[in-house]
Amino acid sequence: MTGQKNKLVGQHTTIGGLEANYLELNRIDQQHQNPIHIQAANGFPIGSYQSFIEPFTDRYSIFGLEGRGMWPERGTPTKDANWQLYADYLIEFLEQANTHAGKIHKYVGVGHSLGGSVTLIAAIKRPDLFHKLVLIEPATTPSLFTSFVWQYLPRIAERSLPLVSRTLLRRKVWSNKTEFIDYHSAKTAFKNCTSQAMQDYAEYGLIETQENDYKLAYSTEWEAHNFRQVHYSLGLLAKVSIPTLLLAGTTSYFYNAYAGQRKRIDRHKFLSLQFLENTGHMVPFENPSGAQKCILDWL
Repeated sequence: MTGQKNKLVGQHTTIGGLEANYLELNRIDQQHQNPIHIQAANGFPIGSYQSFIEPFTDRYSIFGLEGRGMWPERGTPTKDANWQLYADYLIEFLEQANTHAGKIHKYVGVGHSLGGSVTLIAAIKRPDLFHKLVLIEPATTPSLFTSFVWQYLPRIAERSLPLVSRTLLRRKVWSNKTEFIDYHSAKTAFKNCTSQAMQDYAEYGLIETQENDYKLAYSTEWEAHNFRQVHYSLGLLAKVSIPTLLLAGTTSYFYNAYAGQRKRIDRHKFLSLQFLENTGHMVPFENPSGAQKCILDWL
């Protein structure tokens, strides 16, 4: 598949009383004082970030809890399955990791899109678990007012969030991984992603069926549900109490929302904002080398 030195290894655990899964690249040990936990974007498995996280492996243990839509015991989405709950899952997972390691680690929380927002919420709830945060294009509504409208007027939210209906109608089965890559590479959201990132997505984002086809590993029902839960996560930045890097792309549809926070971020003791030129929302897939350099230099 790749020329990568290491490969993420799948593991199982219990979170919130449910069977969950996670991936690890380097097992947490005594040599890595601040392991990296990576939280994926909505609809993506942790393995999609394989080539992005590879350069970090010499200095960090790396692991990541999969999103609920990837869990073996995922169930059906319910109203209480929101980003706050996902943050509680992350907290429970990190506490488990410390117990298994026999040592109290403070983690570098790296999150992309939904994963960035969930990591932010978890760090505000339990800053003692985190050393630093790297929030890559954290998902957010344009404003607090928009968040309020979408929460209490769901019909307006449905019209404003075409991602929900498109997700529910997503194609789910392909005859092989090459067909999956070709299909997605033609889509606007993926057109600027590297070929290696697309290979990683196919490798970890598909499950082979008994009919020898390949289906999406991440439940589209859960993916659509998560899009409905979006809120104004940027309003939480003021509550951050640990060093935090907000990393974004200049061509992202979130650019104006992030740029509008520049003055507040510059005045905040713990916040830093960096933009990657000619990069969209899919930062780790479009510009992995640029993102890696920014993060490693900042860490």
